[in-house]
Amino acid sequence: MKKRMLSLFLAIVLSLGAVALSAAAVDLPVIPIGDEPESVWEYTVSGDNVTVTGYNGTKKTVVVPAVLGTKSVVAIGARAFYNKTSITKITLPAGIKTLGDGAFENCVKISSFVIPSGVTSIGEGCFRGCRKLAEITVPDGVTSVSPYCFADCAALYSVELPAGLRSVGEGAFSECAALDLVVFGGTGAEWRSVAIADDNMPLLAVRKVFSDSPEPNPVGPGDVDGDGRINARDVLGIMRYIVGYRDLVFDASYADFDGDGNINSRDVIALILAIVNGEI
Repeated sequence: MKKRMLSLFLAIVLSLGAVALSAAAVDLPVIPIGDEPESVWEYTVSGDNVTVTGYNGTKKTVVVPAVLGTKSVVAIGARAFYNKTSITKITLPAGIKTLGDGAFENCVKISSFVIPSGVTSIGEGCFRGCRKLAEITVPDGVTSVSPYCFADCAALYSVELPAGLRSVGEGAFSECAALDLVVFGGTGAEWRSVAIADDNMPLLAVRKVFSDSPEPNPVGPGDVDGDGRINARDVLGIMRYIVGYRDLVFDASYADFDGDGNINSRDVIALILAIVNGEI
């Protein structure tokens, strides 16, 4: 019995050895990066750093890998995702430092985007034509918003800018008609020292919150943005909250206008009627 078991064991070992030898003669499968093969990425290597220059995959939700070709991904090159109109979301790794010119231009279905905190440079026209992009936070290391960076972002509702910002390029926020709120990390005096080039009226005209702004003082139910007034901005804020947006300044405790314990379309309708009828 023992001899039979030993013979069977040896047969198995020899079979596995034959499989291993035969495997050496065939092409091994592509090792996937995350949930996609490395072959979908175009990139260049400089020293230990990788710049992504193109994407040839078919995913609608794209995750840029932190490593390609054993090197760290630190930059998204110029027009790397240009006109990728089917993509709805792009997630970048934490090691990214640079976003090139037009890197995400005309990604018309992206509604949200997180710029990693380590990014220090955002290229010209980087998000131009991202019509559904509603909110964006520019990281602390960025000192200049490049020309046309967010131009034609028709849904852009709020933007958070760092205290170290020194300049905003020409047309950086042109055609951003929905822009309603700018949150600036510095003081009001520091904001006034930022050099803002031409064709940025949306940025200049809207409500701003500074680090030294007075604390919000909501007047009561309906004043979700805490600016002391109840108006169309509050209506829009509640509507956006209902469909999933989480605006930078929004107090949900004031959104239940009809007091039924829920935040829904009934609150929107009740608030509109109250405004129209002059009740508030």
